[in-house]
Amino acid sequence: MVTASSLACLRGLVLLGLAFQLSTLLLVLAGPVPQRPVSSTSTIFRPDSGTDDGEVPPITSLSDR
Repeated sequence: MVTASSLACLRGLVLLGLAFQLSTLLLVLAGPVPQRPVSSTSTIFRPDSGTDDGEVPPITSLSDR
């Protein structure tokens, strides 16, 4: 025998299934996520040659370059 509570549970399961299908469709449409480039910290924060840590390099004008 079909009761109102079993129909309500079935409706909830159908809505849950539709939500999963929609989320899957959105993930497929979004496409693959590109990988982040790998960079080592030694090349990013390496000080210029001839400068010590914490020392400010001298400022030269554009005419001296």
